[in-house]
Amino acid sequence: SLHDALPISGKNWKRSGLAGVWSISRIAVDPRNSRHVVVGAFGDPFKDSVDRGVYVTFDGGRTWSKTLYLTPSSGASDVAIDPRDPNVVYAGMWHFRRLPWTFTSGGPDGGLFKSTDGGRTWKKLTGNGLPAGYTGRIGLAIAPSRSSRVFALIEAKGGILWRSDDAGG
Repeated sequence: SLHDALPISGKNWKRSGLAGVWSISRIAVDPRNSRHVVVGAFGDPFKDSVDRGVYVTFDGGRTWSKTLYLTPSSGASDVAIDPRDPNVVYAGMWHFRRLPWTFTSGGPDGGLFKSTDGGRTWKKLTGNGLPAGYTGRIGLAIAPSRSSRVFALIEAKGGILWRSDDAGG
């Protein structure tokens, strides 16, 4: 049968680290080098954790480096790798706390960050039309047809959807 002729994928799995991060918001794989992976670690929404942040591997997950960390209350809400230049990586950092009957979203220690060295180092993006003040959850997308066009869904006063046509300026 046709089903019997298809290869079985995902049959074998191996733990690749980051057990302490509790929850992961996004895994972004370099389209040119699958050994380069950037992981957005959201962490435990119910408590502070130093395991929150952004982690990078260049050896397929054998070793990881936490390269973006703000506070124990902020984790990564999203990460995105530029498909045309995988050295360019964006990360949204989100101050978040879940309580039994409510939650807190946003705070002084969040925002949109950009790396130009594959996620090794980061710079916070501010001004140039981005919202000032506290930001909450940030979702990211890079246009595959034009990687200088970046969309950021930012929980903030004054708007929710932001677009850059110059790779975040």
